[in-house]
Amino acid sequence: MKKYTLLVLFVLSMAFKGFSQEDTLIVPVAKTQTLLEEMLSSTGYMLKKEVIPAGTFRSYALDVVKVSNLETFQTFSGIRITQGFPAGTLSKQGISVKTYLDSKEVDNLLATLAYMSTITKMQSFPANYTEIFFNSLGGSQLVLYIAQPTPTTKKWGLAYQINMNVNKSFTNLYINDIETLSKLLTEAKAKF
Repeated sequence: MKKYTLLVLFVLSMAFKGFSQEDTLIVPVAKTQTLLEEMLSSTGYMLKKEVIPAGTFRSYALDVVKVSNLETFQTFSGIRITQGFPAGTLSKQGISVKTYLDSKEVDNLLATLAYMSTITKMQSFPANYTEIFFNSLGGSQLVLYIAQPTPTTKKWGLAYQINMNVNKSFTNLYINDIETLSKLLTEAKAKF
């Protein structure tokens, strides 16, 4: 009887040990800042920041930002997108919401825009609701989606949200804005 009790205790302890391992899984934390933002917020270094106006797009201002560490000679470039909100929209005073895209994200956004442009030129639509989107590390999102104004018609819709945590920063765009934004980003990237 003693051997049987020990065997049952051993099996139960192994079972509980197996179940408890799921609770100890380490989930990697998602990176939430671009390299450019990390460089801008670094401390203990002598930094140089250049801001070069790159143009405007609807209610957004685009600037090329170059940050150089004058001690290590590292330089990071990217784009800052700023959207101004008048008083009463997000707060009692007018504020600006900003997001940063580093050079790799700009390349990925340009590739996404090229794909979106190709998709919208086709006259066929997916049978189900579909979204094609680009999320940046800084929290912005560009999304192409199926809009169905009537039960029998479908069309593509385009929207940009400068900060996914700020609901009122969602802006509907026109499909031809894909080409405009792509051109503006390409011109800004040339200033890196």
